[in-house]
Amino acid sequence: MRGRLPRRNPKRKKKPAKRKPFFEVRRSPENFMFRSFNQWVYGDSFINVSNYMPEGVVPAPHLVLFERTGKTLEPRFALKHIRYGNTVGISIQMERTAYLKHHERDEFVWSAVLEESKSNDFKKKLGGIPPAEFLLSEFIFRNRKAIREGMKVNLDVSVRSGTYPPYVSLVERFFKKVKNKRGEVNSLELSLEKERVKELLGLQSP
Repeated sequence: MRGRLPRRNPKRKKKPAKRKPFFEVRRSPENFMFRSFNQWVYGDSFINVSNYMPEGVVPAPHLVLFERTGKTLEPRFALKHIRYGNTVGISIQMERTAYLKHHERDEFVWSAVLEESKSNDFKKKLGGIPPAEFLLSEFIFRNRKAIREGMKVNLDVSVRSGTYPPYVSLVERFFKKVKNKRGEVNSLELSLEKERVKELLGLQSP
């Protein structure tokens, strides 16, 4: 009887890997950190800034996204959240961290262009996810049980102007416009029908 090689088992098709939310993957935790605070201080921490923004304490819970560079932590975005009844009102603010030295006077100027550039660099460290979305997603994920049980999340922003800077992409991917009896949009509510939200809440179909 002639010998033969053992039969090979037929190759099974691999099931496509499920897309895990970034907060589960944690591909680069050395680049960022989340911290919670009972209050947060907005504004410039030093006064020799020509376009100075006075410091102001906001006595409300905040979830803050920090950029980590070695041992240095720098706040990038802050998410304020206040619960009243079964609704949580949130707002997201970019921190002021980018300053240019005045070439003639001994003072600095905060630069929106430089701030945006730094934010884009940070976005690359977060795997291409915009920092504001990265922060909002973490907040939703941390509160997924309460949201699934009926807690509403509203984005606190003026909706009558028709524009929502810097929230345009967040509104498109996370929120729905809620109209009053007169047909006017008067609030932006987290939509459980948006794919990104369903992913964060674990509501996607198997």
